[in-house]
Amino acid sequence: MIAPLRRAHRHTFTFLAMAVPVMFAIGLGARYPRVDSVRPAVSGVETRSAAGHFSLITSADQRVAVRIHTPAPDPLLYWSAATPSSDALSNSRFIGPADPNRAYELPQDTGYLVLYSGGHQRIVDFVRLESRP
Repeated sequence: MIAPLRRAHRHTFTFLAMAVPVMFAIGLGARYPRVDSVRPAVSGVETRSAAGHFSLITSADQRVAVRIHTPAPDPLLYWSAATPSSDALSNSRFIGPADPNRAYELPQDTGYLVLYSGGHQRIVDFVRLESRP
């Protein structure tokens, strides 16, 4: 009566000993790429934020790409005319999710590009941009 159960357990553990490392390797290969390893959508002048959490790459045609140096859950970009001082983004305009493969067209007037973490519900960092011609 015990022999069939031992045989079933032996077959189960043999199968798991082969299947678990294979599934682990597949899981490692299917992960998202690191934020720093993604090439930006444009090339040009790089402007780093004050705290160094992200930088902007401005092209010749005034489009801006974002490179995030510190990972933040659900990174979002906002445009604010006033200095962002609290976690609330009152009077700010939503630009879109921060994607290093995308170039953004920002307003031409002076303002702040704000990196907001949707997961933490707080402002991560911001950079001031002067008016552009």
